[in-house]
Amino acid sequence: MGSDKITSANYLGMSFVKFAYANLISTNRILAKVNFMNTIQLIGLTAGMLTTIAFLPQVLKTWKSRSAKDLSLGMFSLFCLGVVLWLAYGILVRDIPVIAANLLTLMLASTLLFFKLRFKN
Repeated sequence: MGSDKITSANYLGMSFVKFAYANLISTNRILAKVNFMNTIQLIGLTAGMLTTIAFLPQVLKTWKSRSAKDLSLGMFSLFCLGVVLWLAYGILVRDIPVIAANLLTLMLASTLLFFKLRFKN
């Protein structure tokens, strides 16, 4: 009967070890997934930042020269519409990099569109 208690204790101890190990593996997988998602979001935010900042030199040049004659009204109109749709998509799927990048891009591209309509030369 004494050996039965040891066997039961061993079984309970081994069950606990298996349970703890399974939870540790599961926790590590969750943490790896979180770190991976943070890396993906960082890539998305960086890409959005770079493509958005790319408009800044054109906005500044157009503002200083007060001339938007070389800008295509059709291209910037379609581009702004596309960015509005990307922004709507980002909001619907709750994707922060898509929302942030397209909100800033829309502001800069809309500024150029405004300049194109305002500066007639």
